[in-house]
Amino acid sequence: MLRDLLIKAVCEQVEGLVYQRVAGRKVNHDRLVALSLAPRHATALIENFFGATRHTMAFRAVQASLRNNHRQEIFRGLLIEVDLPEPFDGRIVLARRDEPPRDDIAWEPPPGDVIDLKGHPAFQRLFQVCSDNPEAAERLLTEALKTALVRLDEQLDGAVFRAGFASGCLLLTVPLEHAVLEIPSNAPGPLDPSGDAHRLLKITNLPIRIIDTLHGIDPDSGGRYRAR
Repeated sequence: MLRDLLIKAVCEQVEGLVYQRVAGRKVNHDRLVALSLAPRHATALIENFFGATRHTMAFRAVQASLRNNHRQEIFRGLLIEVDLPEPFDGRIVLARRDEPPRDDIAWEPPPGDVIDLKGHPAFQRLFQVCSDNPEAAERLLTEALKTALVRLDEQLDGAVFRAGFASGCLLLTVPLEHAVLEIPSNAPGPLDPSGDAHRLLKITNLPIRIIDTLHGIDPDSGGRYRAR
């Protein structure tokens, strides 16, 4: 089967990558809803788990399709957890300033209060920080991490990701145009297995690119970038 061959090829390209079709509860999507990172929903289809460790930071990612009471799909994309090396207390949410509102989506309110963090205009333009532990938020959101999150926005080709921190993890939701293992070349016309493999590799590499960016590494060049 073409999909099985593509999965095998991608796992061989990404060191230590583990894939499972049945995702179970490997990523806690209820926690993402509670943090206002994923919308409230009536049903959730969670599948296609993949995970690995990069720079000593383990990640877990699953594909999610969330639907409301009218069976309309209100979110399709990746739910990602990245284990952070340093513990922290409280919950922190980065609310997007540039995400247009939608009448068909309801969100839980972010935890805590809005925090006015000084500096880093590019970060301030993208995010409003909410937290139930302002001191922890100020310690965690260093200038380097703010830059990494701004760079991450540039890396995702226009996908308006949401991010937060809780339970020792960086938590992200990344909307996708296609399901992770939806093979566009199954449509009428010539097959393009090479293009399908490239697209699948790019999606499964997203958490790796995130971790590289958090470490100040440009995922494309492998070089370092400045904190601001």
